[in-house]
Amino acid sequence: YILIMYLIYFLVDLFTVKKKIILFSSYSGRQYSDSPKILYELIKEDERFSEYRLVWGFNEPDKFPEELDKLNINSIKYIFFLMMSEIWISNASIEKLVPYKPKDTYYLNTWHGVPLKKLGPHEKNSSMAIKLWYKNVKFDLFTSSSEYDEKLFSLIFPKIKKNIRTGLPRNYEMFSEMLNVEQNRIKFMKDHNIPFNARLVLYMPTFREFESKKTNDLLTKKFISSLDSGTYLLVRAHYFEKIQIDSPNVINVSDIDLTTLMGVSECLISDYSSVIFDYYYLNKPIYLYCYDLEEYISYRGMYINLFTEYDAYNLNRDDLELVLNKDYKKFDSRHVLEKFSITNPIEISKILDILYRNVYQK
Repeated sequence: YILIMYLIYFLVDLFTVKKKIILFSSYSGRQYSDSPKILYELIKEDERFSEYRLVWGFNEPDKFPEELDKLNINSIKYIFFLMMSEIWISNASIEKLVPYKPKDTYYLNTWHGVPLKKLGPHEKNSSMAIKLWYKNVKFDLFTSSSEYDEKLFSLIFPKIKKNIRTGLPRNYEMFSEMLNVEQNRIKFMKDHNIPFNARLVLYMPTFREFESKKTNDLLTKKFISSLDSGTYLLVRAHYFEKIQIDSPNVINVSDIDLTTLMGVSECLISDYSSVIFDYYYLNKPIYLYCYDLEEYISYRGMYINLFTEYDAYNLNRDDLELVLNKDYKKFDSRHVLEKFSITNPIEISKILDILYRNVYQK
């Protein structure tokens, strides 16, 4: 696959003329979201880029807003746009895991989180195609959030040309919408027929590439039935995963904007997901529930263990009941994240300035 696609890219690139096009992709065409969406909205309003055509690549274009200029990421037409575009903006792979970048294309990658679990070349069970992409992909500009992830990403992606510590662009939206949190909460409650005085707990587990032998108590019928009537569990699954839960107190919010969910919820329960670093900005309780910790570390691997190295607290089943039914700060792990010195505020203007200097002024 890699060899054939590389050859196709090379031949199309050979006979393609660059045009003022910026090509966007989020989670390899699965979503209209995250940092690419924020950059798209800001670039659209920035007069410096007024001559550029802004195009999105999606796996299923018909599912996304009509006003977007969009392409099917699996089409031949997309390959031509890939080669014609002066700028690529993505948070994963925009080029379908083929590490080919035209000479005059500027590739900005924001990635989609701060790595705790091992990625790409460091994963024991990742495919050869994935490892080849991580090893050979060439990013002209890469965003990071702290000294911790900047150093890690330089090992994960050895061909990054320039790393800029600005924080994740997706969190820019969180600050710009802070004044609308109450308004968003009222709308959310109405849309889901939830009492206005209810406690909203956001649960965001990461994706498991394996079938765990451990039980996730948080999603069992027996545990869910024990929820206080005033507590609602908002479950947002990883984009690779589909969930189905039959309970009036559990709401599948996997398709709802993450910034909105973080704003309306009282606290977050997660595990190995980097969303804990995003939620940290809100100064609300963050709880870690890693029911399969040893199993996960054995299969996937972790860059750091928050529990043994940073004194984080791992919830058990009894703890979950306390956290879900009241604000139980004894188990809050926010103090752990303070040690990472995450960039604050998000310096998104630096990214746009670099794009303008390196592309538009050529």
